[in-house]
Amino acid sequence: MASYYSSQIGIWYFSWWGHDNPETALHWQREAGAVSSRFGEYSAGDPEVYKFQLDWMQKAGIDFIIFEITNGWEADSGVIKNNMDAIVSEIDRRGPGQAPQYAFALGGELRYGYIREHEMLVQDLYDKYGTRPMYYKWKGKPLLITFTDPDYFFWTSRLFNVRNSTGVVSQWAKDKSVQKKGLWGFTFDAQVPDSEVYGITPCHEANHLWIATPDTHKWDFDRGEHGSRYIRSWLDAIKKDRPVIIITSYNDFSEETAIEAFTPRRNSEGYITAPLLDYYGNEVPDWYEKITKAYIALKHGLSEGCQYRFENGSRIFIYKNGRCETIPEPLPRQPVILLPDDYVIQDDLF
Repeated sequence: MASYYSSQIGIWYFSWWGHDNPETALHWQREAGAVSSRFGEYSAGDPEVYKFQLDWMQKAGIDFIIFEITNGWEADSGVIKNNMDAIVSEIDRRGPGQAPQYAFALGGELRYGYIREHEMLVQDLYDKYGTRPMYYKWKGKPLLITFTDPDYFFWTSRLFNVRNSTGVVSQWAKDKSVQKKGLWGFTFDAQVPDSEVYGITPCHEANHLWIATPDTHKWDFDRGEHGSRYIRSWLDAIKKDRPVIIITSYNDFSEETAIEAFTPRRNSEGYITAPLLDYYGNEVPDWYEKITKAYIALKHGLSEGCQYRFENGSRIFIYKNGRCETIPEPLPRQPVILLPDDYVIQDDLF
């Protein structure tokens, strides 16, 4: 089986989680009050946590991590930066081929018009991180993402290849200033028509939060769709085969755009947010992780133990021991991965 697509895979990561002070505790207590992770209310700077997360990303095939620092370099009394430094040090220690590379997303200073402060920070980041072997390079230069609005899309750098991001992509997807390069985040409720990137956002329902979320960011599970929007986003992404696929986040539970495994919390009225359910009603906390790994793997071929169906076909089959075995119904606790109709599987594998 030949490789179907060749896109680089990037994923945003939030290092603000922890209980270091009231600011970071608030992220779990208020913003992520609907869910609990496999590590509970973890600190992103806990070695047990970030080593597990890096292991998962490396095995899944994530090429680079985008560290979210868009509220300011010293936000949360420096906890974001300190946690990120711990993770970056581990990535640097592991080295090429043993961990994803990394890049930074800034914007707090620029978004409020503090251009001089922003440029001083960019110089500092380049001096401290930009020349490290594990810092991700895009088209020959270190990548830097700015989270801002079109008023500052003009900003560029001699040190970095700068790419823009914004809150909700649909707001600016047709803006002339973002064509060709595209928007590299954050909520991909639309795609920039002519872009280097294709963005994928998990579709949780987040009405319970203090933020408003666009309609296409909701209801992947509350209405029994079993992650189908996320699956179809991946299907379209690999067919487009743009240079980069960006996943909105590994662990932004505050806006519920995370793929990291989670379990919904309960209150007196039941679940606060919808659980991730398979086709038989079983709760599967790592449902989005499983979908993600299976689609990234299609860069190389089918994955052992995964079940598939062609986009416009009805036959479901599982890939085991180098062969494809037709099954009458989906297996429990495993998503059915949709394949493009032109994906080539040798007849003798069935």
